[in-house]
Amino acid sequence: MSTPRRAIRTWSFSSPPAQPSPATSPLVYEAFSLNDYDGHVDDLKDTSHERSGQQATTNDDDKASISGAGKIQEDNPDTPSASNLRDLNDKDAAKQAWDLIIAIVVGHSSIQQSFLVARRLLMTHSTFMAEKLSDPNSPESLAKTVYLSDMHPCIFRAFYRYIVSGICHVDQLRDSHVVGTQILVWVCGGKLGCKSLQDVVLRQLYAELEPAARSLRSNRTVLTIRPDDVQLVCTHTAPNSPLRRLLFDAIVSHYTSADLMNLGWSVPLNRTTWLDMYQKYSDFNAMIDLTVQYTAAQRFFAYESLGWYLQHVDESTPVNELYSLKQTSDLKWVSMKEAECQEMSRLREQAEQEEVQIRDGAVHLIENGLTTLEQGFGDDTGCRADTPMPNIDSDHSFTVEAPMPNKSLDSLYMGETDPIPFMSGDNLGHSGVAETDIPMEDKLDHSANSGVAEATNPPTENQDDFLA
Repeated sequence: MSTPRRAIRTWSFSSPPAQPSPATSPLVYEAFSLNDYDGHVDDLKDTSHERSGQQATTNDDDKASISGAGKIQEDNPDTPSASNLRDLNDKDAAKQAWDLIIAIVVGHSSIQQSFLVARRLLMTHSTFMAEKLSDPNSPESLAKTVYLSDMHPCIFRAFYRYIVSGICHVDQLRDSHVVGTQILVWVCGGKLGCKSLQDVVLRQLYAELEPAARSLRSNRTVLTIRPDDVQLVCTHTAPNSPLRRLLFDAIVSHYTSADLMNLGWSVPLNRTTWLDMYQKYSDFNAMIDLTVQYTAAQRFFAYESLGWYLQHVDESTPVNELYSLKQTSDLKWVSMKEAECQEMSRLREQAEQEEVQIRDGAVHLIENGLTTLEQGFGDDTGCRADTPMPNIDSDHSFTVEAPMPNKSLDSLYMGETDPIPFMSGDNLGHSGVAETDIPMEDKLDHSANSGVAEATNPPTENQDDFLA
């Protein structure tokens, strides 16, 4: 038995080694070099003939595979090495991966952009792409390219971001605003057959328009929808599409009857007016005519819930019948809203009446106070410190125990008596009555009672001597 050669690994041939088949395991080339592999095959042949009994017998299939492997190496001296096989495997994998990528060319020549998207991702989220790429013999599948020349790259980028990350982020176009760009993204979702993208855009628009639509003080000045947006919707959507119904209901809820009856005003940064939309599109015309007489409660409920717009839309229903059915279905809610408005009006009137009563009570209190002053001025004996004060009751009315004055209150303003002097803190006495009109005798009595000495006579000639 000849000594076996040594390769990368050391083999013991006391028993036949388990040689893997090159067809099933390409890693067999990593264990031996090409020259050593031929020698080992010859050694395996010699040792297999020298063995006796059951140890020398081998499976016929193993012999055929081993001898076949040796013949392959002898007949093909240019068999690739392990590194070459790895390179070939990498190229095959790259080729297979490239076959799964589709190039999407968006826009016309001046703004054209290309997007490389996985075929499976496109076919999962877009029925339009699935129809184009499902057939391997279609021009798009053979060229691995899809052209969308009638779409803006910024709009398709929103679709690409959505299918990759699940987030709909809209880049505002230069010649548009937020609502107009979102409308174009919704139209893009409809063209590509991505219903989930349309629902996301519809939710965003609904959330942006809802606060002003639900406000009872909204008018055309706070509406973010422009006539150009209505033109986009009427041009690219079906008559009863959810987006068109959402925008029309938002206009109805924002605009008052006076706003809808005066559609000729110009809108800033807009090429068209509402009157142009009214004359051009019949469904917009029907919407204005049916809702121009809406009350405030009906306009409040014209803006439906989000689920009402997300549900399936019957494209065969004419727009005038649609709004008639909508008005009938809203009749119950409108009646409830009108009842709430009536209750609010009743409470408001009640509060106003209470306010008037309180104001009248305050005026009555002031008039009685003036009557008390008139009593003090009209009495010859004057108004003393022991004059009874009025008793104020809980219902803002009061009674005075003193007798009523001889002269009426109107006589004070008719010139029959002297006008009421200005009562400040300097000329008010103990009783709260101006001291200028109190007789001198009463002043002396009052001073004596209060313990305050007052000079009643003018100074005499000997006053200086008296002071000295």
